[in-house]
Amino acid sequence: MNMTETINKRQSEYQKFPKKTLNVLSRLVLLNLPDGSIIEEGSARIENISLSEVLVSDIKLPSRSLPLETFQVVLFIQDEVLDKIHMLCSVRKINTNGKISMRLRIDRIPEKHQARLWEFIRK
Repeated sequence: MNMTETINKRQSEYQKFPKKTLNVLSRLVLLNLPDGSIIEEGSARIENISLSEVLVSDIKLPSRSLPLETFQVVLFIQDEVLDKIHMLCSVRKINTNGKISMRLRIDRIPEKHQARLWEFIRK
């Protein structure tokens, strides 16, 4: 794939799933794969969100580190407008440039929450 194709693909993904910039706290639960057991619980700040992915930063965990083994993330949004929305996510990328942040792919979100999130993003 050349550079033009890559840019066009990213632009079409953005048009399909626009992002909304946020500054919202969330509860973060790290799940072990493949058994789904809880590794650790903490908090993170959601910086932006779309229907396909979410960027979290300011990650706070009791162990103060991310696990080395493969894990999934459950996010519970703690916000007046988006209260009780939760989603199961896979890690796409971990950034460590000055602060730790994770780009997460949303794998599963309840349909009723997806509709509320879409309404929020479109505003």
